[in-house]
Amino acid sequence: MFALVALLFAQAPAPALTLPPSVQGGVGKIIVLSVETQGKVVRFFPLDKGLDFADSKLLASPKIAIVTASAPGKYRVMAYSAIGDQPTEPSICVVEVAGSKPDDVKPVNPDDLQRDLRGIYDGVNEDAKLDKTLALASTLKAFAATPSQAKTVGAYFLDLQGALNQAALPASLKPFRERLGKEIGGVLGSNIGSALTPELSAAASARLVAFADALIAITQ
Repeated sequence: MFALVALLFAQAPAPALTLPPSVQGGVGKIIVLSVETQGKVVRFFPLDKGLDFADSKLLASPKIAIVTASAPGKYRVMAYSAIGDQPTEPSICVVEVAGSKPDDVKPVNPDDLQRDLRGIYDGVNEDAKLDKTLALASTLKAFAATPSQAKTVGAYFLDLQGALNQAALPASLKPFRERLGKEIGGVLGSNIGSALTPELSAAASARLVAFADALIAITQ
């Protein structure tokens, strides 16, 4: 009996805070850290530079953190809470970020892009297609030349869509817009909540200029 009681008391108590030992994500993608604890509020602290944390006041739960990284690597995050007046033991999670830096985005092949756009251009049966194609190129270059104020990928796409809508481009040029979306999506990714870093914004602007140049080339 005494041996059993001693064994029970010798067993380690269940951890008061549980954080995954590691989580994985991609460059520019949203990564969620979720903690299991009886504590009401969790504090997160980065142990390595390179992670951007979303404002905790905007999150649905005080027990999660949302982070993004603009470069691949491994980043440690420490979390702790308190139950009553007693702090929990801190827990550390390694955020493993894979992918390429914005500077490593594969450059567009001008010949391939021009070939695809020429196929679209030749399929447009409209007398004013030359002027409207050049107008689209001008709109894209003007947008690329204006520093973006967007904070997320989704906001950037909305701003670009607004610029194209203001240009009153005809429905016949819709295939151009769809191809443009593919090009910009290849740079920024499809996660609209991802942070728009200055490097990503610059890469998107460069891709817009390349697209505009290809449009001009197919009209000559």
